[in-house]
Amino acid sequence: MKRIAAGTRRQVAFPALVLLLSAPAPAESQLMNPIREYLLETEDPVFLGTSSEDDIYILGAGQIVTYTHLFGQQVLAFGSIGIPAGLALDRADFVYAVDARNNLVNRYTSRGQFAGSWGSEGLEDGQFTLPRGIAVDEAGNVYVVQQTNPRVQRFSRTGEFQLAFGTFGKGEGQFDNPKGIAADRFGFVYVADTGNNRIQKFDADGTYVDSFGNRGGGPGQFRDPTGVRTTGDTGFCIMAEDEVFLYVVDTGNNRIQVIGDQGVYVTEFSTFADGQDSLAEPSDIAFTHQGFFYVADAGLDEDYNRVFMFAGMTPVEPVSWGQVKARFSRKP
Repeated sequence: MKRIAAGTRRQVAFPALVLLLSAPAPAESQLMNPIREYLLETEDPVFLGTSSEDDIYILGAGQIVTYTHLFGQQVLAFGSIGIPAGLALDRADFVYAVDARNNLVNRYTSRGQFAGSWGSEGLEDGQFTLPRGIAVDEAGNVYVVQQTNPRVQRFSRTGEFQLAFGTFGKGEGQFDNPKGIAADRFGFVYVADTGNNRIQKFDADGTYVDSFGNRGGGPGQFRDPTGVRTTGDTGFCIMAEDEVFLYVVDTGNNRIQVIGDQGVYVTEFSTFADGQDSLAEPSDIAFTHQGFFYVADAGLDEDYNRVFMFAGMTPVEPVSWGQVKARFSRKP
């Protein structure tokens, strides 16, 4: 793991995260600059989560690293994850990390103390074959999606199996290589059905509700979406009264799309406001209560993944760490 040393930090007035929640028509692509950047020495995707105190949890390179809110001081590093494949926090700030190599879900306290694990390789209830993606709903139920023999399993917060749904295919309620999952505050579950280039929506018991998206690069289309978050996720800073908005990690199109829960495109972001960089194969996104959000991507250096912190859907003046800006400037 490699952290870029902090450089000079300038105080910036940060706007609240505004996503045109009541916009009657799709918004243009948003342009932003990151205000913090972090490098993680790994070739594998990086996963993110935030606590009730807005601390950031970063899963990559085989462990979980935590920083105080706004990428302040490193608090601790913990865990031993064979192949990181998903991260989530519940309302009590328990941390759930998916280990695809060992077909496990590991559970930790917010201070990194091991609190149990469940899973093994296999096709039975409570077993996994290449799990990838995890979410916790308002009631504390834990949902895990797996790529091979694709399905979603629901567990209690301590790992007791409750139910499973989904099979391989292209029909309603079927999956092809799914890699992401989210739960909203109304009890609905959303699966990033990666191989089918769509998002599917289910109720808490796994009954199919809806789906949207197809392969392409236009608004509301996807290329290999690998993650999804909702306005019901733990740590999200905006709670619309009667709407849910989805943040789809559209990895193949190098962008994050904001989609209404009925599948209506709202906006997206990819290119930074300074025009010198953009997202490259993003893998996850996480939010805070204070209007900030984080995006992990693969970057331009194959030995490192990046984590950016943004202050909302409006351009802000960047505050860089060390020489990160120079390292990742795009070449002509």
